[in-house]
Amino acid sequence: MTLSLVLSTSLPLLTGAVALLWAGFVAPEREERPDVPDARDLRTW
Repeated sequence: MTLSLVLSTSLPLLTGAVALLWAGFVAPEREERPDVPDARDLRTW
């Protein structure tokens, strides 16, 4: 009974902590930014 209570409260917190760490450290390094084209001069229209 006590073990299930501990697991039911700690596992969601642990999952949230892992998700925050992933979003803060791992995901920005994995992000590949696309090449941004040069800004066009719209006055040539």
